[in-house]
Amino acid sequence: MTNQPFETKMRKELRNMKSHPNVHVGLHYVSQAAEYGLPNNCNVLSGEDKHRLFKNFVTRTNHVNIGKVLLKQEIFCQSIQFLLDGSFQCSDPQIFFYSSTSSQILSNCVPSFIKSSFNLLARRKVDR
Repeated sequence: MTNQPFETKMRKELRNMKSHPNVHVGLHYVSQAAEYGLPNNCNVLSGEDKHRLFKNFVTRTNHVNIGKVLLKQEIFCQSIQFLLDGSFQCSDPQIFFYSSTSSQILSNCVPSFIKSSFNLLARRKVDR
């Protein structure tokens, strides 16, 4: 045995374990495959950090029914994005006309809101 105290040996062991890959994830492959199919279906690509966006949204809630509030916020943001991208141009031209007219009015009246909204939407497109 060496003269190192037990605590120091544990720290060294911990440092060595940190350099190894995370094998704990492998324990969950069977249950993940049973629930979601191939493990690749659960793959997260770099840049898909949706949690960062949700962490920002959570700070603006009253911390009651957070999941419901986050889903409503996500649906709202996606609806605005689809509206501005012209998704309803063929299926519902009236909505498209009103949304394009409204966005022109908003950009003239409240340019800072439009600028921040477009920045948010641009970040969301990059995350996809």
